[in-house]
Amino acid sequence: MRLAAAHRGKVTQLAVMLSCLAAEQGSSTVRPTRAALRRFAVSRDAAYDALRKLEAAGLVYVWRLPGRVPKVSLVEPGTDQALRLS
Repeated sequence: MRLAAAHRGKVTQLAVMLSCLAAEQGSSTVRPTRAALRRFAVSRDAAYDALRKLEAAGLVYVWRLPGRVPKVSLVEPGTDQALRLS
């Protein structure tokens, strides 16, 4: 969260949302749906910008397909390993 908070805009809110979704679903790979974005007051455009920033910081991997909600995998900071939920 500290690394996400260093960025401007909705990056921190999106990081919190992704963490909550991962905890709710019990998986480090989640999809930021419109309903989830609405719950955390993040617009679709702001979410895509924030995802790019989180991806550049090495905190998430994002799989994008045209016309689909992106699939986001949270990773351990400083590694390429999926975040372990316990």
